[in-house]
Amino acid sequence: MAIKRYVAIADNTITNQYDEALSAQKTSANAGLADSLEIFKLYGQVTNTSKEQARILIKFPINETDLSSDIRTIKQDRDAGILPASGSVKFFMKLCNVRHPETLPRNFKIVAHPLRRAWDEGLGIDLDEYSDIGQSSWLSASSTVAWATAGASHTTTDVNITAPYLMEQEFDTGIEDFEVDISKYVEDVLGSAINSGNNYGHILQLSSSFIDDTNSYYTKKFSARSSEYFFKRPIIEARWDSSLKDDRNNFYYSSSLAPSADNLNTLYLYNNIGGRLKNVPGIGTGNIYVNLYESSASAPSGSALTLVTAGGVSSAAPTVVTGGYVSTGIYSASFAATGTAETLHDVWHKAIRASTTLTFGSGIPSNGTLAIVFGAVGTFTLTFNNAAGSTDASIGSDKAATIDPSAEISSAGNAQRVLLLLRDGVTGDGIKNAYDFAYDGSTTGAETVTITSKQDGSSHDITVTESLSNVSSAVTAASLTNYHTGTIYPETRSLDGTTRTNDYYVSITNLKQEYDSQETARFRIYSRLKGWSPTIYTRAVSEPQLYIPTSGSYEIFRIIDNYKVIEHATGSLKYTELSFDGSGSYFDFDMAMLEPGYTYGIKLAYYDDFISDYKPIDKVFKFRVEKYET
Repeated sequence: MAIKRYVAIADNTITNQYDEALSAQKTSANAGLADSLEIFKLYGQVTNTSKEQARILIKFPINETDLSSDIRTIKQDRDAGILPASGSVKFFMKLCNVRHPETLPRNFKIVAHPLRRAWDEGLGIDLDEYSDIGQSSWLSASSTVAWATAGASHTTTDVNITAPYLMEQEFDTGIEDFEVDISKYVEDVLGSAINSGNNYGHILQLSSSFIDDTNSYYTKKFSARSSEYFFKRPIIEARWDSSLKDDRNNFYYSSSLAPSADNLNTLYLYNNIGGRLKNVPGIGTGNIYVNLYESSASAPSGSALTLVTAGGVSSAAPTVVTGGYVSTGIYSASFAATGTAETLHDVWHKAIRASTTLTFGSGIPSNGTLAIVFGAVGTFTLTFNNAAGSTDASIGSDKAATIDPSAEISSAGNAQRVLLLLRDGVTGDGIKNAYDFAYDGSTTGAETVTITSKQDGSSHDITVTESLSNVSSAVTAASLTNYHTGTIYPETRSLDGTTRTNDYYVSITNLKQEYDSQETARFRIYSRLKGWSPTIYTRAVSEPQLYIPTSGSYEIFRIIDNYKVIEHATGSLKYTELSFDGSGSYFDFDMAMLEPGYTYGIKLAYYDDFISDYKPIDKVFKFRVEKYET
């Protein structure tokens, strides 16, 4: 699911328009329950310089805690993992145009500014005479609180006009919908970086240059939240690319014929426990690691596959690929691979790398030795000698050094001396390349040097022998916990002898006739290339090869009038992108975005490399949405 919609929870039109007799202004009028919203400016109707205006107040559910249980806020959905983290999702404010018989302005701009004051929606419905009084109006934010400036004009008390929050749109014909990116405002409300975390909504009005000129702009209307037209109500639409592209059944060995990006394969781990995705204990949102093997998949001692990582580094050893957290219970790892084996095994694991922590107390260590064995690198001995005239020596080929701790009178000095000798004093032994060194340096008492292997496995275990006063060590041995072993059947790329576009047979294998308006459905898509012509033998022993498009998109429309509820989004933000895994393509959809009581259709499109564009699938998949009582 990469689209989520949040309908406005309050809206109103406020105005200072004169009455029909041009004798009194409607500055106390309220239209909070009207089914449309209005923006206009009338210039010079009462005096040569008079300006009559209408503006829109509007608010969406972001982080409120006092709403009815059937209204979801953006914060609730983010906390629940439905919405991704900040930076991975965009939020757009959308208001739909209302066609009307009155004059329609052209060539103007509307701007949305965040409000800094709470306001009450009110109960007015009259947008003709503005005869209803009460709550928010041109003069007041509520029945008890006035705006600092009439019309909630640009004052620091009523409106935030800071540049990052200014959201403006130009209207050429006048019939356009209003759609602006308000991601910064939403994220800053959630992060308390604006209005101390309070969401007061926005005021929409003509841009200042159009307010200040001598022209009239009458009148632009939008549907209100009380509109009878389900899909015309004002919304915040959250958009993000949630597609997961699992190459387990679409895995290719690297080829010099393909660009590096096409040689990269991505595998996913889905930790599905009791039908629900849950984070792996001990991993949480951290890294998980993956090894590939040609055999003995269950144990790291298996015959290792030569891997070529994304950086182009090849190794005959079991190359470890770092996998990242994607979302609750889902992890992924990407790599390129070379080889010829027909079967590979991917082992997902947690590795604790060998390490030791040397702690130096506040005193000077006694005479003696500190012997450290670095697995796969060698043994190193540091001799502490407090005798007068003893000097420090770098660890050379003899892998030993004499240290005069009396020259460093604090635990910090002794710890740092050991760090420098081990990290920088070794010549020709590769210790610095095999282990990481960290010096605490944060306390005045005990100081520590922590040494950690850069590689997994017990061959890099560290052992420490010491019998010095004020020096102690804590060693952690390497360990490996295997979570999952999978199977992959890699393919080798080959040249196609012809250049052509492809046609596909497509079906949604789990399509139901009817869905509940409160459910989120997953649509499973099976595809194969047309033209599969099996012989009698192959029909009996095989199935047509599953085709998994590397990029595909879905669109949803209402059957009765062909109204596009969700259009293909194939630009920079592919929020209708299909996911795929070992079973084929799929997408998730929140049925709450569809009006119950209607039949809808799904149209698909697959990206075709031969035409460098998305090619529509000539088939419509129909379903109906109903609202069931719970």
